Amino acid sequence: MENPAKNIPQRQIFFIIASLFALSILASYLYLFKKPLSTYINLKQSRIFLESKVATGGNIADEIKELQEVVDRLTKSLHGEDSTVPAQKLIAHNIDRLDRLSNRHAVRLESVKPDTPQAVQMFEEIPLTIRVSGSYFNLYKWLHEVEKELGPMVVKQFDLLPAMGSKELTMDLQMVSYIPLEK
Repeated sequence: MENPAKNIPQRQIFFIIASLFALSILASYLYLFKKPLSTYINLKQSRIFLESKVATGGNIADEIKELQEVVDRLTKSLHGEDSTVPAQKLIAHNIDRLDRLSNRHAVRLESVKPDTPQAVQMFEEIPLTIRVSGSYFNLYKWLHEVEKELGPMVVKQFDLLPAMGSKELTMDLQMVSYIPLEK
């Protein structure tokens, strides 16, 4: 019987051997070395970071304080400035804040009517129907500050109408506050 490799040119045999060698190196990297190598690199970066913290005298207490301030800011933006006000006093508190903001922005707070609260998924929706009047720019500044200071209070609907015989505008809006339902 004759050797079948005898008919294959030497260049092709060399190419097949080189390809098998390259594939075995690639497979060994992917299956054996890739994960341990990435773990080693991550651990080395962690070590360098920790060594720099020790060298610069990084104080963990200061970092914890900074992170606590970030959490407080995020909580305040989520629940509003007055997240400690109980649900029973929220309407009166909101009316008081609306009145103060109206005086600050030269806007007349004509009426505020609380509507019946409703349960919406896991929140209680407390609606207020509000009527204010003033110049366009004052109303704009007032509304911007109301949404910023009375968060999580959201404008659900509004109408902006010109007042008869003057340059002032009247804005009717419905704003709602959301508070988590008590279990």
